[in-house]
Amino acid sequence: MIALFKERLNLWKRLFQDGGNGLLQVHQIKGLIAELLVLESLIGSGKRDYLETVVGWVGPLGADQDFLFSDSAIEVKAIRLGADCVTISSLGQLDCAVPMSLVVMVLREATPEEAVAVTINSLVARIEGAIASNPEALRVFNDRLLEAFYVEHEFYDTILFEAVAQYSYSVDEAFPKISADTVSQGIVSANYAISLESIEGHKELTD
Repeated sequence: MIALFKERLNLWKRLFQDGGNGLLQVHQIKGLIAELLVLESLIGSGKRDYLETVVGWVGPLGADQDFLFSDSAIEVKAIRLGADCVTISSLGQLDCAVPMSLVVMVLREATPEEAVAVTINSLVARIEGAIASNPEALRVFNDRLLEAFYVEHEFYDTILFEAVAQYSYSVDEAFPKISADTVSQGIVSANYAISLESIEGHKELTD
């Protein structure tokens, strides 16, 4: 119990490090909304139980992929409407031992008057309601939110997005990517962009 308290205290301190106000920046909000939308979809699909689904959300823990399960992985990217590429931020992001998908969420900034608009606060409330019957899943979900530097705040009600589209791509051997195994020795990190047009043939069919 003492160790858990210290861990939570350290996480709270991180929210306000470097004299910040503890609030996520707009690009971070956008990315978190994209991940939460995917998490909500996975929960709603019923393919896994609530606890397994939430435990698989490992992005907030600093994992290479946002979702990692025993049989699959998912990396989530949020892009603006009209974007023609997606940015990959590490050598390991698209490098995984299990079959993985790249999910691209097209998000548009919205206003409170739009019925389709969502906020972090509203998404969190929806997911909490969906998994409320499983206390352990709810606890893990709240822990993940804290790891993602999120705590409920009225500020987040002012940042809204509409999910315009969602695309899923199979990251197979032919998928254009850079990994630690394919770069020259001595290169330890990389940030690169992939053309959406170039991966059109990797698009997965959706139900």
